[in-house]
Amino acid sequence: MEEFLKSIQDLSISQTVRGSLWVFPALECLHLYSMVFLIASVATFDMRLMGFKLVQKAPSIPNMAKLVLKLSSICFIVNFTTGALLFGSKATDYYVNWAFQLKLLLIVIAV
Repeated sequence: MEEFLKSIQDLSISQTVRGSLWVFPALECLHLYSMVFLIASVATFDMRLMGFKLVQKAPSIPNMAKLVLKLSSICFIVNFTTGALLFGSKATDYYVNWAFQLKLLLIVIAV
């Protein structure tokens, strides 16, 4: 496993993410903002299910469910992509981190 993680870490894109002054922070910002947008869209849908309406002509629940599914799928793809790039930059360090392992376990349970 150590060799596999090292090979991921040695990829040119992983070295670029790790070595650049702005790529890692930019990816991390995209990762976090996408996560916030995902949570906000699901929370908005949950509030709509509870009967809250922010505007008078709120979309119907089935239409809103389709929209939230599309938005959450896009957010998940962005999170997966940016997370994989961030992981690749320091794969050997992140793999042994118990907090990272717990995060991945919770993501798998949530999905």
